[in-house]
Amino acid sequence: MAVRAPIGLRPNPETAASNVFQGDGGASEQAMEEYRAVVHELRRAGIQVTELPPHDSPDACFPNNWFSVHDDCVVLYPMLSSMRREERLEGAALCHLFGKSEAVDLRAMEQASTFLEGTGSLVLDRVNRMAYACLSERTDRSAVDLWAARMGYRAVKFDARYRGVPVYHTNVLMAMGAEEAILWRQGIADAGPVLESLASTGHRVIEISSDEMANFAGNALELTGHERAWWMSQRARDSLRPETRAQFQQPVWSVPIPTIEAVGGGSLRCMMAEVCD
Repeated sequence: MAVRAPIGLRPNPETAASNVFQGDGGASEQAMEEYRAVVHELRRAGIQVTELPPHDSPDACFPNNWFSVHDDCVVLYPMLSSMRREERLEGAALCHLFGKSEAVDLRAMEQASTFLEGTGSLVLDRVNRMAYACLSERTDRSAVDLWAARMGYRAVKFDARYRGVPVYHTNVLMAMGAEEAILWRQGIADAGPVLESLASTGHRVIEISSDEMANFAGNALELTGHERAWWMSQRARDSLRPETRAQFQQPVWSVPIPTIEAVGGGSLRCMMAEVCD
């Protein structure tokens, strides 16, 4: 697991139009305390954590958007925000850090205003090589198809809106586990293909409400340390209705990150870039 400290946390004016969850404020000691608590809890649960070099930019604590790590490579992604592009390490540095031999560099797409923001844009079923993508200005259809062809995945693309605006990242409304998938079905224009795909891979769907989604219950990640469990923020876990909680077969771990969520408009899953050995 790779994470990065929120030393420059503040609203990003370049992403405010598409991220309705983004708020006001700025970097604070409270955000750093939340970050340190996340790292502590992950390590206490037996999960290996790599801390990336700090970078003073608004969204640096959400590294999963600019790179992903796979069995044989790392991928660098095209980002909508010029401020976010400055966060990225070079491919060679990522390969060295994670022990990979190849960097797949998609950054040139930015020249054509074509964007695909990592595992924010792509919710991956790595076992079955499926990629789920909610299309938006940050998740371009052609970029999804190119990525899927290069990586040997099948892409399931769909549209979803919240408060009349396309959901900017897929991992806001969907999370993938080994046997369970969290999904905000209500906002998807045509959920049929998504549900059919999940059924074909044997996933049991945990449906969340609009309120639960707005409180980041879809922004979760299943991790295996001392045990296999879902990880989400305390705000997300507290938002779960009893009938939703009853659907989870895996334990649900949580960490409070209210400052990071309120200012950055992202939650715990956005802070974690999973690493495949």
